[in-house]
Amino acid sequence: MTEDQITACNNKLNNPACGGLYNDYLGCFQSHQACTSSGTTDETVTNGTCGDQYAKWQHCCYGTDGGVADGGFPQCGQ
Repeated sequence: MTEDQITACNNKLNNPACGGLYNDYLGCFQSHQACTSSGTTDETVTNGTCGDQYAKWQHCCYGTDGGVADGGFPQCGQ
């Protein structure tokens, strides 16, 4: 991972509004990681398993409209 990717991940984890939900998503991803036949992570399958956790984090960050600027959203940066 690059330094920018590590920083972005840490910023998501440390976000006071939604960091706990991001942590839940990462925990699910780690616990249910699926691999392709070539030995790399199958993100489609793994994210499918952890879709509820991902959706909760996205809702916390961006609200139901996917990131409207009113109502306090977005709560998180990418």
